[in-house]
Amino acid sequence: MRQPLHKTKIAFLIRSLACGGAERHLATLVKALDKEAFEVTVITFYGGGQFESEVLSHKIRVICLQKLGRFEIVRFLWRLVRELRRLRPAILYSYLVEPNVIAVLLKAPFPKLRVIWSIQATDMRTRQEDWFQRVTFRLQCFLSRFADLIIATSPAAPTIFLVDFMSRTSP
Repeated sequence: MRQPLHKTKIAFLIRSLACGGAERHLATLVKALDKEAFEVTVITFYGGGQFESEVLSHKIRVICLQKLGRFEIVRFLWRLVRELRRLRPAILYSYLVEPNVIAVLLKAPFPKLRVIWSIQATDMRTRQEDWFQRVTFRLQCFLSRFADLIIATSPAAPTIFLVDFMSRTSP
């Protein structure tokens, strides 16, 4: 008699499922994961987007935290922690800068949680973004040592990330 397989619970954290490379990568990955081996949930900051219906059509749970804006933090984090307590994922796989920073900080209330980051090939050092994006990118570089695994989604991503990280940590 075959033993029932224990499914590994994995939650994916991303700002939204709108059109973009990271969003496309996430949608492709979650659809390809073995449903017998993984219990998959996608958690978004904001609802909607081109890839949300695609993910839902494959019977993958999507939870929108309904973040109201950039500086709505306390209520948003409370909802995220509540969902993670309910889901109890073994792995939190995050995409893009802000979700990566939040994911690694969640290791404090969830010490057994394994955090995987996906980093993209965006060179934040040369882009003219606002102060908040520059600060969160630098914070991501600093906190990278606490991620359990970092996956670069393009050949350029590790170079860009490491150059920026080393420029901020070297004497």
